[in-house]
Amino acid sequence: MQTDFKKPIIIFAIMLAATMVLGIARKSIEHDNQEERLKNKLGVLGATYYQKVYLPTVNNVDELGSYTEDGMKVGLSELISAIYYEDPKEFVNNQTKKQCNYNETYVIIYPQNPYTEDDYEMKVNLECGF
Repeated sequence: MQTDFKKPIIIFAIMLAATMVLGIARKSIEHDNQEERLKNKLGVLGATYYQKVYLPTVNNVDELGSYTEDGMKVGLSELISAIYYEDPKEFVNNQTKKQCNYNETYVIIYPQNPYTEDDYEMKVNLECGF
């Protein structure tokens, strides 16, 4: 009779452990996905800034050439003020509720010859507690 009682407890314990492991794995995946989504959003902001805000103000190619190696660092606060009418609320780490640091979250844009709007490389730095 005791063995009949142990079997359901063992099955329940295994199911509980599996549920906990899956829950932790799901949170980790959501965390990674949000970080990637924010990095992509930051990249889109950087590309929009470069193509639609910065390039139209450039008077000569030499100015772009000066950023080829070291790049042009543009912070999130500047990206937001140049592109949005109000501060977007999506730059927050959903897991920790920490807002991205607007000074330490930035893109670095590296214009490349022949310096058309699609000739650049970009690195993003996201500082939101990920």
